[in-house]
Amino acid sequence: MNNFINNRRKFLLLVLASSFCGTLYALIAKDNHSLLYTLNNFFANSFNTVPVMNIFRETMITYIVPMTLVFIGASSKNWIPLAIVSLFYMVFSYSFTFACLIILYGLKGVLIAFIFSGITSTVFVGVLIELFYRGTLYIQSEKIRNFRTYFDYYLLSLVVIFGIAVMDAIFIQYVKILVKNVLF
Repeated sequence: MNNFINNRRKFLLLVLASSFCGTLYALIAKDNHSLLYTLNNFFANSFNTVPVMNIFRETMITYIVPMTLVFIGASSKNWIPLAIVSLFYMVFSYSFTFACLIILYGLKGVLIAFIFSGITSTVFVGVLIELFYRGTLYIQSEKIRNFRTYFDYYLLSLVVIFGIAVMDAIFIQYVKILVKNVLF
């Protein structure tokens, strides 16, 4: 039981460190007007409706690539840095976006971040952490039977990602309209 708690602490430290780095980078880049301008235009400008299947495809690609890198990286001791970098990258990007929204819009930015990507990003990072953790359990045992169980977790993660992508494809345009009309 003690080993389980220590491993979870390591994952928590990785998530906290990457979140801190993303926030710190946003604070350093706050004078980069082109970056903040791009983020602001995503919400403030008028936009054309994007086809639902395009949103679904882009969301699936965005989530499946890092999830597959975590799966492959956590399945071998030699590839574990790949999983660490993939997890770090996703948490870093979410915390960076969240911090930029706060810099741009203040308390409205917190609300925008939670409405726009709060649920999906939390679920996705949770899936990555669980997949990473299950991979480290597989590495410790290295049995074929355990790899099948680990692969089952990957397939279950794909189902969760599919659900997130469907939710994004259906609701993302409405969320953008809500953010644009209500908060601005």
